[in-house]
Amino acid sequence: MGATDSDSNAFIHIDDESVLLSPDEDIGELKRRIEAAADRPQFVDFRAADGTKMNVLMSAERRVTIAVPAAGTPARAYAALEVQELPLGLMDI
Repeated sequence: MGATDSDSNAFIHIDDESVLLSPDEDIGELKRRIEAAADRPQFVDFRAADGTKMNVLMSAERRVTIAVPAAGTPARAYAALEVQELPLGLMDI
């Protein structure tokens, strides 16, 4: 994970749940790994803003959005979900 294409307010929305991403998450690399999983289901890892390492089984059936707000714009409140609030089975940690 590098800081080449990152933002401290970026979040990932997977199906119906959002997670604020770690500020050092490389968004470009994360997108490439998710795109690869659309062809062949596989686990994609990333780090949440609170430091939790996430491993999500991605496939073509998942709906994924990565949002990177404009610089200086605060992250949306709903993007700051705590990992323990996510439904069981959505994310494998």
